[in-house]
Amino acid sequence: RVDRLVEPPQITEFEVGLLRGSGVGALVDVVARDFHSQQIRERIDTTLSEAASLAQEDHEKPRFVFVHLPAPHPPVVYGADGSVVNGSPSASVATAIEPPLTREEATRRQLGEVEFMGHKVEALVRGIQEHATRPPVIVVFSDHGTDIHWDANDPLAGGVNERSSNLLAVFSPGHPGLMPSGTTPVNVLVRILSAYGISTLPVQGDTI
Repeated sequence: RVDRLVEPPQITEFEVGLLRGSGVGALVDVVARDFHSQQIRERIDTTLSEAASLAQEDHEKPRFVFVHLPAPHPPVVYGADGSVVNGSPSASVATAIEPPLTREEATRRQLGEVEFMGHKVEALVRGIQEHATRPPVIVVFSDHGTDIHWDANDPLAGGVNERSSNLLAVFSPGHPGLMPSGTTPVNVLVRILSAYGISTLPVQGDTI
């Protein structure tokens, strides 16, 4: 239940699944090998642009805006310097099978995109702050950690702490240090709503 949904026109994960399941993905890979990667890059750019536009719109009541970026996330589509990366893991729309990568190469790819996206998101945050009529609350977080040392087929073998560790940065005017170390996503909104007197939901254990 939202007042407004801004849906970028690029292909979604569900539609990629349809291409793979129907076999059409194999044809797409032959015609345009970088199709999936390019779609993700365009979706990232579109989402950042739409978020910046929303921040500059006039509005009387406070807004809650949720912005989802498909990066940093497999498939890696940007290098640390913003260079175009194609054919990375999961980039094919013909198959979801991951090509073998050394740990060093997987680390380089993922952290490279993290570095580039960090600069893009920082620019968005600063733009929102500059155009706000009152100091906004801004949260930047990931829904999971990296999978560099993690195997989905044997999740407890190693890397589970890294996989379940989130990126979290919070700008909370008037409430510095609002998020204690180790805060998990289940308590991010709870702590913000409580601090600003909007709700008094109970804080959950940070094991959830």
